[in-house]
Amino acid sequence: MLNAKKIILVEDDPGLIDIYREIFQRTSFDVEIAKTGAEMFQESVHIKNGVSMKPDLILLDLMKPGADGLKILETFKTDPQLKNIPIFVLTNYENPDMEKTLKRNLIWPERYLIKANHTPFELIGIIKTYLRSETEKKTRLA
Repeated sequence: MLNAKKIILVEDDPGLIDIYREIFQRTSFDVEIAKTGAEMFQESVHIKNGVSMKPDLILLDLMKPGADGLKILETFKTDPQLKNIPIFVLTNYENPDMEKTLKRNLIWPERYLIKANHTPFELIGIIKTYLRSETEKKTRLA
């Protein structure tokens, strides 16, 4: 899609993939899917090597087959070439100690969202608001 914002959805649930893909495409987002941690790590290499365009946002489920979502988050937040890509954790994993762990390791995502607390349409609104505010910040700094 021309000028569409690129989102990478890191999700392994086929039903959720179908729902999110449909809604993102209907709202003019270009969505790519990474079903496993290995796919996301491969995508990170492609981004760093210029094979893939940087996404405007990554939606990351923490519970991934083949790799822990926290490891993916850490990889992106600590790599100089990837650290500026915004990441929203989108998970049903609620753990009171998670925020402490993430902050202690300096790998806090831009947003930590619980899937069950947000409909897909609410999620689209959250994403659009975030991306719009980031665009406005960049415009003011230019």
